[in-house]
Amino acid sequence: MIRSVRVGGLDLPVLVVAGLEAFGEYDPESRVIRMRAGLDQPLAASVLLHEVVHAIDDAHGTRLSEQATRAIEAGARAYDELNPYTDSFVVAAAVVDAVEPIIRESLD
Repeated sequence: MIRSVRVGGLDLPVLVVAGLEAFGEYDPESRVIRMRAGLDQPLAASVLLHEVVHAIDDAHGTRLSEQATRAIEAGARAYDELNPYTDSFVVAAAVVDAVEPIIRESLD
């Protein structure tokens, strides 16, 4: 499991938490991603990707709707499903690299 992700020049810890009610959450105050313990790899990758999109949104103040966040996540998951030789966590990292400059550009 990934222990941290780099977003907007910051390393955000990824904590696996037993008993977490949601599958995952991003805390913008502490800049920590929490994920529920026991998720299988495809679900964990999807949840991580979703929370990373929230972190990118927070870093750039874009105020993406939950619908937009889910759309970005779904697009990345579709790519992962169409490319069976990729690792879900690699896809999540690639989406971060691809989406962050687009969000930054839209703010300029």
